[in-house]
Order: sequence, then structure tokens, then C-alpha cells
Amino acid sequence: MNGLLRDALARSTPALGTWVKIPAMEVMELVALAGFDFAVIDLEHAPIGIETAYRLIGTALHTGVAPVVRLPGLDPGLAQRLLDAGAEGIMIPHVDTVAQARAAVNAVRFPPLGARGVGSTSRAGAWGALPRDVYLSHAPVLITQIESAEGVRHAGAIAAVEGVDALLVGAADLSVSLGLPETDPTVRDLIAHTISQARDAGLPIGNAGNGTAEAARASAEAGFTFTMLSNDASLLGAAARAAVEGARAAVSPARVAAASASGPGGAAHTAGTPATGPGDAARTGVAPAAGDPARVADDAAHVADEASRAFTGHAGPAGEGPADRADSHRAAGDAAGASAPAAGDPARAADEPNHPAAEADRTGRGTHA
Repeated sequence: MNGLLRDALARSTPALGTWVKIPAMEVMELVALAGFDFAVIDLEHAPIGIETAYRLIGTALHTGVAPVVRLPGLDPGLAQRLLDAGAEGIMIPHVDTVAQARAAVNAVRFPPLGARGVGSTSRAGAWGALPRDVYLSHAPVLITQIESAEGVRHAGAIAAVEGVDALLVGAADLSVSLGLPETDPTVRDLIAHTISQARDAGLPIGNAGNGTAEAARASAEAGFTFTMLSNDASLLGAAARAAVEGARAAVSPARVAAASASGPGGAAHTAGTPATGPGDAARTGVAPAAGDPARVADDAAHVADEASRAFTGHAGPAGEGPADRADSHRAAGDAAGASAPAAGDPARAADEPNHPAAEADRTGRGTHA
């Protein structure tokens, strides 16, 4: 019996997940709405108890994101309760040997491969509604973490253990255990070796990175088949900081003074008036002076706006693209400028060709591929 996680790991493109560390159901809803393939509920490095994990698992299943739980360590009783709660995967940290890998399999698999107890009246068994054979066919995804030089040495043998479904490289713990930064060539070589061992065994292998397109691209190019894009708390914190920094810059005295000086109808856009932002530079052809506070404020406001859109998953009103937003901005400006030049006015004719460049600059800033 397959699930959301196995389906995601079987795709040709890397599966995308994130860590859930905030003990709130709404976080899991937001993770699902963002479009993640899976979410790892972190019981190792977050203050999440089993009852909260139980509710997070249920929320994930109902919102269409695969729930995985990282245990604090190998604990067969805890693993069984979380699997009965409906977890599609169990992640075990610090698996360094074949014996530890086999013990993990024993905890999460039914006999004869393991020793997991039967609890078919739980959520995993649809509260007793699933036929016993269907319930027993459920094989959760077991992910073992490779986080030490010893684990790297045994990575191939761990990957070959029947019942181990995937590996995840813990680069932070690996580098700390060696007393080296993650960028050190020795650490990079060990990670590359682990990737090679997993791929040779035909297993998916993942890593934990930050929440950027560049990080995801680098992970895929390195050979990882799934990747963790940051975590809920860090993503929220980054978006909040960008919003506050952009807002403070936008309401700074320099920015407000520049806006006031421009006057209604955009007097600052007339030929020869210094521009106050990148859109204005495209419109007038006059670049702002280096270090101009107004330009700094304008740039920060754009960055905050794009970061907020990226975090919430909205690029604007439904169906609206950059070209639509450019048209709406232009229409609003025309409506506001009651004193706009008449048709055929040379000043307007000179100004109009630069509108597309200005709007493209404003709508395209800070986006990622």
C-alpha cells in the first residue's frame, strides 16, 4: 500500500519537504497550502509531544501533505504509536551501524521482517474499517540519518538492509563531529560518498538545506533525490524580518520626503528630475546618486514585497501576472493624474515608451526560478 510520501519519492524530480517545529496545527495547514510534498514533524529538536504530533499527523493527512516524524532516537514503543497515528514515515537520527539500521527496521515493520504490534483500530487502520490484510500491507517509509564519519563508512551496508527505504545526510552533525565546517573538502567528499552509496543501492537520499531556489538546485545537482527546505520557524522569521525592514525603509523620512516632493501626478517623473528608485530610473533615464536614501528605501520595499509574496504563495490577485499588475498600476496612475498631459503632448509621448521597462523592473525584482 503506497502513500503520499512513497509516491513523491518515486517521481523523477526531487521531492520537497520542510521541518515542522512549531506545535500548532495551523502550521501544518500552511505547509500543505504552500505545496510541500512532505513535512517532517521534529521530535528531536523541537518541543513537540506525542499528542501534538498525533494532531499534526491528522492535519497533514487531511490537507494532502505526507507526514513524517523524526524521533529523538530509536524508541520502538514511540515509533509504533506514531505509526498507529497515521505517520507515513519514520526518521531515525544517528544511525551509524548495520545493527542500528536493523533495529530500526524491527521497530517499524510488521512480522516477519520486524516486530511492530498490530493496532488496526487506530487511525492507521481507519479505526478498524480496513481489512486486516490491507492494514498489514502498510509499509511506512523508514529514513535513517547518516550523521558521522562512522555512519558514512557504513552507508552502503546500511542502505542494503532490507526495510531501510531512504537515507538522509545530516551535514551539520557530520561536520561538527569532525571539527570541520560544512564547506570543507573532507566533509564534501564524505557527503558525495554517501550519495554514491545510496544511489548504488537504489535508495532515495536527501539532505537539509535552506529555503532558497539556489539551495534546491545545488542539492539536485549534487545527486540528492529529496531535500528539506528550511523549517517553519525559520521561514516565518525570514518573511517577518523582510516585511519589517521593507516597511521601515518605506516610511523613512527620506522616502516620505521624496514621495512628497514628487507631488500628485508624478512631478518627479518629468525629464531631468533625479529618479528616486529603479522604476523611476527606467522611466526618466536619470539614475539616482550613489547612496541616495530614497533609492535604498525603494529597493528595500520591493524586496519585502517579493519576500512576502513568496512566503504566502500569492503573486497577486487570482489569475494576475506581472503584465496584468503592470497594466493595473499604469491605469491607477492615469486615473490619479487628473492633470495628466493631453494626448499628443510631447512630454507624454517621450514618457510613454519607458513605462514597460519601469513596470518590468518593479514586478520582476527578487523572484526566483
